[in-house]
Amino acid sequence: HPPPTEIYTLYLSSAASDVYKRQLVALVVPITFVRQVADLLVVLIAQMLVVLLADYFFVRRRYYETDNLYRRKGTHAGVNLYGLVAVLVGFVVSMLINPVGPDGWVSTVESIVPGDSAIAESLGLPPTLISMLVAFAVYAGLGRWKIREKETVSDLRV
Repeated sequence: HPPPTEIYTLYLSSAASDVYKRQLVALVVPITFVRQVADLLVVLIAQMLVVLLADYFFVRRRYYETDNLYRRKGTHAGVNLYGLVAVLVGFVVSMLINPVGPDGWVSTVESIVPGDSAIAESLGLPPTLISMLVAFAVYAGLGRWKIREKETVSDLRV
């Protein structure tokens, strides 16, 4: 049996183990795929962020009933269907302007509607920003029109 120090250096050799770990990760998941999935998630999360900002600043006018936030039947209970619609509209607009994501996803989106960033280039804005503005406008409009007149966002309970 080797002494304990040799086992330690065998398993924790910093330079060799880092190289082998990187090679193992590269064999399991190609880094391009990980980046493409991350790009797709960034677009989706950007739409969610815009809906949250529109809800806080324009629909609820910087006021949440904090007493009702954690109640099952409070004014903020349920699923915000208007927010979900706005996120999906923003995501679809982003994919129509400039599809991002894994190669299979991009080829599917482009086969349905060819991506064209001419709109984005003519405005001089990034495609994700255009889709965020669309999602913001959709939610701010729906929210002011529908959510402000109701006490709850939907009857769907989570």
